[in-house]
Amino acid sequence: MRTKKVEYTIIKLSIIAACLIIGVGLAQRYIGAQNGSPKPAIPPVTATSPGAGTTPGTVSPGGPQNSGQASTAGTVVAIGDSYTYGYPFGPDASWVKEAGQTLGVKFINKGKTSQSSADVLARFQQDVLDLSPQKVIILVGTGDALRGVSLTTYQNNIGQMVTEAKSKNIVPILGLPLPYPDNNAKQLISSYRTWLTGYAQSENLKVIDFNPVVLDDNLNWLKADSDDGKYPNKLGYAAMAQVVIQALQ
Repeated sequence: MRTKKVEYTIIKLSIIAACLIIGVGLAQRYIGAQNGSPKPAIPPVTATSPGAGTTPGTVSPGGPQNSGQASTAGTVVAIGDSYTYGYPFGPDASWVKEAGQTLGVKFINKGKTSQSSADVLARFQQDVLDLSPQKVIILVGTGDALRGVSLTTYQNNIGQMVTEAKSKNIVPILGLPLPYPDNNAKQLISSYRTWLTGYAQSENLKVIDFNPVVLDDNLNWLKADSDDGKYPNKLGYAAMAQVVIQALQ
């Protein structure tokens, strides 16, 4: 009898334990239902390349359009001597500024006074190539003629600038040098112009010739366009701008 009582006691305890376990489980499910279903685990964040996940055709902050470096696509650099700089008035009166405003294109004036082709070549990397413009207008030669620079030296300097521009996919445009009232200079300038014209044809380059709009038949400056017979006045620079505008349109 005693043995059977012990067995009954064990069975009762087992049933009570099972009920307690089931009760605890039901209680946990009830609490979970009251607080909402458990949230899924958050996956780890992975790095993405700049612009990833943006709408096609847009650039996210930090991409190329927001790098702090201005784009120079379509820009024209004009490099040369006093006639590019806008002497004696300065760049604001130059043909460079008026041509850019009329065409709605960014023109950068890299003209300097008292320059030869060697001077321009020496700064061609910094003033042209490093800016990555679409085009470069090279106008120099009067200073060379006044210094007696040989045609061969002039050819080498211009040729090197053209080669360097092309190597960077920059379109070179050659401006024919303007005359100066000095007999020796006039002869050299004439030889420069003749060579430049032929060279441009052989290289399939565009040439800009200002002479027809600012000089008379004797290659003297028109009085309306020059006050000293050496450099353009503001009307002269405006006339030069029209030549550039027509050449680039």
